[in-house]
Amino acid sequence: MPEGYVEPNASSGFDYVYQYADTRGNIRLSYTDANKDGSITNDEIFEENNYYPFGLKHEKLNPIVSSLRNDVARKFKYNGVEQEEALGLDLYEMEVRSYDPAIARFTGIDPVTHHSMSTYTAFDNNPVYFANPSGADAYNEGHGDEEGRRDSHGRAFLSEGKHISVTDRGGLSTENNLGDEGSSGDEGNDTENNTEDDSNDGDKPIDKNYKGKTKTAPATPFFDKNGNPNTSAYNCHSFAWCNSLGDPNDPVNQQLVKLGITRWDNNPTNNTGGYTPIQFNDTNQIGDRLIYYAWDNKLKKVIPTHSAVVTRIDQQGNTVEVESKWGQAPRFKHHPRDVPSGYGAISPTFIAPDGKTYASRIYFRKKP
Repeated sequence: MPEGYVEPNASSGFDYVYQYADTRGNIRLSYTDANKDGSITNDEIFEENNYYPFGLKHEKLNPIVSSLRNDVARKFKYNGVEQEEALGLDLYEMEVRSYDPAIARFTGIDPVTHHSMSTYTAFDNNPVYFANPSGADAYNEGHGDEEGRRDSHGRAFLSEGKHISVTDRGGLSTENNLGDEGSSGDEGNDTENNTEDDSNDGDKPIDKNYKGKTKTAPATPFFDKNGNPNTSAYNCHSFAWCNSLGDPNDPVNQQLVKLGITRWDNNPTNNTGGYTPIQFNDTNQIGDRLIYYAWDNKLKKVIPTHSAVVTRIDQQGNTVEVESKWGQAPRFKHHPRDVPSGYGAISPTFIAPDGKTYASRIYFRKKP
């Protein structure tokens, strides 16, 4: 997507500098048509940037440097953020905190607490999928479309001064573990956490005909671009279990309720009372619910991380499509195994650090 900036020239006019950014907002190429001939030559290319996944720049790879370039504008690089080179720091000055690509960590704590990872973790440890130009919360909305590149809730955290403990892709400490949901905790025998498995837990591995997720509803960030709470914000648990209306009476949601964000739900476990867990190898039905689980390193137990609704099954009763809201990001229809890694393992089961084998996801059916 071409973007850029303008700068005054000697003729009392302006020169346009164009920048190409990749799907994560990283500035890859800056150039201008200095002689206005409609063609770009090497001396009109200001700079080309190539990055390692966590933002460290490749050295000696197409090191194009033009005398025409603007020394201030050229500092905007990884995630479209300004790189601070003073004192040899080479930190990216995001709105909330600084980021060091050399160690792939932020230099300050995360204003949005994710209990399953360090407060200094960058991009949820997945910079290929998530961007975080504000330093407040990693996000992905449509792989680089204009809506996805806009990080309004990052500015909101800065202006509001809030520190919110929520989970776009993880659970809260008050959520129950897998055993509380009716699982014995020792089903299956898969020893890999993030590899495909042919075992049938209600769905099968993604096949070659799968064309990827489809956006069904827009993103709902916590705050608008002016820093005001978004009363329409809702997440996966709210969509799957509460008709997107949230659970404002649940104590774990009170922090957001006080801000006027009542449609968010951090805890799906208190909404499963009218549902029955479906056993492995049982056929699924459209309308069944699905909860994903993962190990929480801080709480030292398995917690629910994501919820979805079954929207399509094959002739054998395997789920081939679900619909779910991805945190503050948009709502999607997707294969049940096509989810961010933070939601849990791709395989039906995983071995947790406590040595036990747990289900990565469990399907639920409404009681008659």
